[in-house]
Amino acid sequence: MAIVMNCHQVLEHLDAARPDGSDLGEPELIDARAHLAECPTCASEFQRRTAWDLQVMATEVELPAGLQARLIEQVAGSDELQDVAARVTPGRRRLSRRLWFASLGSTALVLVATAAWYFGSSSPGPATLQQLQDWPEEFLGSVDDLEALRALPEFVSVDGAVDFPAGWDPDWRLTGPARQLPDHERMAVMAFRIPTSRRGSVPGILLVAASSDIVDVPKVEDFATATPRYSASRRFSAAAWTNPKTGTVFVCLVAPGHHERLRRALEPRPV
Repeated sequence: MAIVMNCHQVLEHLDAARPDGSDLGEPELIDARAHLAECPTCASEFQRRTAWDLQVMATEVELPAGLQARLIEQVAGSDELQDVAARVTPGRRRLSRRLWFASLGSTALVLVATAAWYFGSSSPGPATLQQLQDWPEEFLGSVDDLEALRALPEFVSVDGAVDFPAGWDPDWRLTGPARQLPDHERMAVMAFRIPTSRRGSVPGILLVAASSDIVDVPKVEDFATATPRYSASRRFSAAAWTNPKTGTVFVCLVAPGHHERLRRALEPRPV
């Protein structure tokens, strides 16, 4: 009987496939492979990961003086490979991509993989708040453009969870998984709709990122005290704040004129 898996589970399952894809026909991967045939987003992400793996296998990197020693020190001091190994059961016949690199027993290849990431990572680095508030300009027609939002890749985190602002009801988040912000795979974006006291609602977009990925981390700690700023086209009003306890930065985008409505809707109600 086929096993039903969501996108996160499928990509996690396929992470156990060998880099050259030679074991994709094994029974353990049949359901995940079938999902790829029906989900263009996962198929694209799996293809990207596989291409990276194959590129690493074929890469010859001449390391600058001094960098090799630093990379060796970083690899030796990392607990990531041990953590991954601990999660692999004894009966598991296949190696994950990360364990595959380790199983080769070649420090040189590990250094090549690390150096390839060091020099060739597609991540543009930390973002500015201005970039985040202008982000939807070329991707969304409005704050409730759910069709365009669903076209973005699904956000995949280590624990599968995405932080939500303190005091916000999780039910306000619209149906569907969080998406990945373009060019920033560690930043999540999701749609929300918060009910107002007048039987209406305020739709919007919420960006969630780690403070370490933001250049100018907001100093305010809640939405109520955040100052709204317009995006470049003035089609979106953005407010940003930081949860210092979790180190999470939130950027909330609503339609112009809706910031105050949202602020009042979020005010605690008398008991």
